[in-house]
Amino acid sequence: MGALGPGPEGAPTAEEMGLVALALPAGTRGAEILDTLMAPLEATLAEQGMVLGLTAPARATETGAETRITLPGLTLAGRGAGQARAGDVAFLLRQRDDGQLDFEIDLPRRIEAVDNGTVLGVVQLATASRVTGTWSARLQTFTAIDAGIADFGITATVNGRQRSVGRLGELRVTRAPAPDGQGRWSGTYGITLRGLDLTPDDETHVAIEQLRLGGTMADADVQKLAELNAAYGIDPMFGGAEELELVDLADCLEIGRAHV
Repeated sequence: MGALGPGPEGAPTAEEMGLVALALPAGTRGAEILDTLMAPLEATLAEQGMVLGLTAPARATETGAETRITLPGLTLAGRGAGQARAGDVAFLLRQRDDGQLDFEIDLPRRIEAVDNGTVLGVVQLATASRVTGTWSARLQTFTAIDAGIADFGITATVNGRQRSVGRLGELRVTRAPAPDGQGRWSGTYGITLRGLDLTPDDETHVAIEQLRLGGTMADADVQKLAELNAAYGIDPMFGGAEELELVDLADCLEIGRAHV
């Protein structure tokens, strides 16, 4: 996969931003997988005048049905001086007989927002975090996902100095379908947010002790989702969701301004 050419509003290439293109040698299984996963995202970013790039060439190793891809210094950049630097990101992918990809992604421990060399904000994970699941190239969506991030802090530059502006105990996103073998599926998906505490300025305080959202996929027709996506370019991430329930919306939810 090569770097994207100029898009709407003159979207840059990785090379123009001083980065290495997000690519692997053509004709390899790693290149095909990387293109499948990243091409839709790159197209979306190009429309916004942004591009993903690396600080060093991507690497891939193949063992049997497994492919490990490492993206050194994954960086989101635009025409201005701002960047979002995510550090090294590693994927482990296993090709399945049904054409889907099982994946494991090790998330970076530190993500920085930088402008003209000045660090504007940092998200720092206290522990290693991993995202696992299954990707369907035909549907262009995650057919299963389990993403858990725990115990991370957020700092920002306020009035010229770095200070803590928030912490989060846990963020978890799950999707667990159960195909029936006849082209249909059912299952659940959910989002859990625990221990959020934000103080972006001296007047604002947002605290969420626990927030849970749950949904049910009931008898979704996989083939029709694929046809719909192909015809209209619609992401069927939540396709077939016939029932949505709010579960324990907030055991304790406080959103307000101090001194009010």
